[in-house]
Amino acid sequence: MSDFLRRMRTAVDAFARAWRDGPSAVPQASSIPIVEGPRITFADANASPENPATWLAVFEMSVERATPVSRKVLETIGERAGQYSADTFLSTDAERARFLRWLRPRPGLTSALADMRASGLLGRIFPSYYGAASRTGTSSAPPGDDHPIAAVAYLENLPREATLTG
Repeated sequence: MSDFLRRMRTAVDAFARAWRDGPSAVPQASSIPIVEGPRITFADANASPENPATWLAVFEMSVERATPVSRKVLETIGERAGQYSADTFLSTDAERARFLRWLRPRPGLTSALADMRASGLLGRIFPSYYGAASRTGTSSAPPGDDHPIAAVAYLENLPREATLTG
């Protein structure tokens, strides 16, 4: 019963986001990510990997639920990310606005961005930063270049600081 309730909550949350973002954003049932055990995964393991427009929803849910994305999902995205450009993931004004709202610093965002980077998806969305690595589908920026994600981690923790000076 609890699995049913979790899946219903996931579906209701996805449709609420779609309602807020406009009619073009209404998801297909198979494209909604689900919580399976301790991780976020694709609702339809066969259809979702072939539909890159659904991939960002996995990371959105990861932040909303404070639940990590499954390794299998990250590997699947990593295998396919090189085939697509940023326009594939953010093709409409509503999708771009939703992504910008999602980037608001809050607990879990750093982890989701790190997972997106590891899978190669972040490089596809921001190819100018990731340069040649994003065009070949590899998942990394220059070695040790974690400064942008570290900056987000700092912003994420800022509200918990006693004062702005630390």
